[in-house]
Amino acid sequence: MNWPHGIPEAEFLAAVAHVARVLAAKFQFGMHDADDITQMVAVYALEALPRYDPVKGNLEGFV
Repeated sequence: MNWPHGIPEAEFLAAVAHVARVLAAKFQFGMHDADDITQMVAVYALEALPRYDPVKGNLEGFV
């Protein structure tokens, strides 16, 4: 996978961390802890990242 141009890695990681915190606070994920949720969000976000279009919205909203 090629990293999309114009998306700093730090911005991506911050968006992933924020979304994971929100999900962990809102939902129960059984035996999964916060680190598991963060990892799942990161994997799904990385898979979807090539489809991200900054014209349509911010990165955090996309994630």
